[in-house]
Amino acid sequence: MKPMKSCCLPIPLLMSAIILLLIFGCATPPPPAPKTYRTTMTVSEWPHWTEIPTNKSEFESIWKTVLDVLTEKAAINTMDKEAGYIVTEWKNAGRGDEWRYTVKIYNERKVVKYGYEIRWIATQKYFSLPDEFYNDIQSPWGMIYYPLKERLQSIK
Repeated sequence: MKPMKSCCLPIPLLMSAIILLLIFGCATPPPPAPKTYRTTMTVSEWPHWTEIPTNKSEFESIWKTVLDVLTEKAAINTMDKEAGYIVTEWKNAGRGDEWRYTVKIYNERKVVKYGYEIRWIATQKYFSLPDEFYNDIQSPWGMIYYPLKERLQSIK
């Protein structure tokens, strides 16, 4: 009697295929459609502000630069071009806290005021960060502040 040949794949190969299917077959849903931007906001809650000087007082160039830098790293929640305000959406930092940015353009003073807000998700209470956080180019603060400062000061 001849030995019977198996028509199925070896078990380790079959298990690997199932695992790969589970890992790569579970895609995340597409991002939600953009929502309408609000045109009013309160900025009194911002605990962390700095000012970035600009070389020019051409509002359109400054506005475009600020918008370009912010949208590279964050989604815009609120903006009011006439007032020179932009606020990003809250972003979950994955440690029980979340953060967002705000920018106010003071064209007549040739300065952009840049703010960073961070709070605990569960309590909605704001908290402070150590000084070294603000000097780190890869921190959420630094990844906006340093490119924004460089681009604003290079406007011709």
